[in-house]
Formats: sequence, C-alpha cells, structure tokens
Amino acid sequence: GFEARGGDYEWMWVSLDSWKGSSIVGYVANSPVLRKDLRKGSKVQISESEIFDWAISQGGKLVQGAYTEHVMKAS
Repeated sequence: GFEARGGDYEWMWVSLDSWKGSSIVGYVANSPVLRKDLRKGSKVQISESEIFDWAISQGGKLVQGAYTEHVMKAS
C-alpha cells in the first residue's frame, strides 16, 4: 500500500523493472485515486516487505498470483 493523506493507503499494481536485494523498482500500472503525486506509469521504488500481492503474466495471461483479484471477483 502507498501511504496517502489522513493515514489511508492506496493499493496499486506495480510493473517490475528491477529487483535488487529487497529493493524493487517499477512503474505504477493503474491510475491512482488518492495519491495525486502519482499517475499510471510513474516510476516508484518499494521494499520487498511492502508487497501485499503479486502476479506473474505471460503473453497477457495470468500464470500465477493476483490472489486479491481472485478474492474480490469471488465476493
């Protein structure tokens, strides 16, 4: 989650660019609502410990992960 105003968090997908140690650099993959300083395509750096969910895709198809997506669609 990306910390937003008022103690809220905004959850966004980040497309991986590089992963070195526990540091991940990537690009915001969706359009933020609460974080006005970010936009789709913004470069961000996060720690491995900040990851809540992940997904691996190949040829545009989900291979593994995106567990929160599956839960939300089932609800």
